[in-house]
Amino acid sequence: MRDAAMSTDFAQQFDLAVMSIQAGDFEQSLTNLDRATVLTAAAVDKARCDDLAGAVLRRLGRPDEAITRLSRAAEVFSSAGDARLAAASIETRASVLVDLGRADDAVIDLR
Repeated sequence: MRDAAMSTDFAQQFDLAVMSIQAGDFEQSLTNLDRATVLTAAAVDKARCDDLAGAVLRRLGRPDEAITRLSRAAEVFSSAGDARLAAASIETRASVLVDLGRADDAVIDLR
C-alpha cells in the first residue's frame, strides 16, 4: 500500500510541477519536482524530474544547475535503455551549452 501511495504522491507532485510551468510559476515547479523526486524510488521517475527541472532551470537562467540535472537524466535514461529520452535530455543540454557560448561542446554532446 505504501508504494502505491508514494506512486500516487509522486504523480501528483509531477503533475503540479507541469501545471506550475503552464502558469509561469517556474520556482514552484522546481519545488514540486524536488518533492516528487523524494517520493519515488524509481530511477527513471527521478530522471523525469531532473529532465524537466533542467528545462526549467534553463528558463530561469541557471545554466550550470540545468546542465547537472540534464546530464543526470540522460545518464539514467541511457542506462535504462531509453535512447529517445536520453537523446532529448542530451539535446536540451546541448542547447544550454549553446546559450553559454559553448557551441563546440554542444556539438561534441550531440555526437
